[in-house]
Amino acid sequence: MQDIKKLGAQLQAARLAAGMTRMALGRAAGVNYRTISLAEEGATVPMPYTLTRLAKALPQAGLEAWRDPVLLYHRQVRTQRRQRSTQRSLQWDPAQAPAERRPPARPRPTLSIGEICRRAKAAGMTYGDYVDKMRRGEV
Repeated sequence: MQDIKKLGAQLQAARLAAGMTRMALGRAAGVNYRTISLAEEGATVPMPYTLTRLAKALPQAGLEAWRDPVLLYHRQVRTQRRQRSTQRSLQWDPAQAPAERRPPARPRPTLSIGEICRRAKAAGMTYGDYVDKMRRGEV
């Protein structure tokens, strides 16, 4: 993992040596400048296809050498996430879930405007009065 973080320093050094800003490199590679920023800071490891685009935009940087370590890193992360997700799904019991994670109660069926108008007319009221009574629960 520490070796992967060196990628950001190498990317930043190559970008500065080429005299490019993050925005200019982003335009040249077709990548968002924020992705470049996060990669340079070591906050994230770029996806393999992003790394390929950056390598084409900065051919002198030698970023192609990082392709295999980055692929391996992302495979490991994906495997770990899959394992955690499987463990959580095996442990989850809907009966013991907190109220905010339970499926919501079925909503009451809503009436169409036409149906409300018909009911209001049958009750001898205006549409607005009927809706107000509905909200108060009087109808």
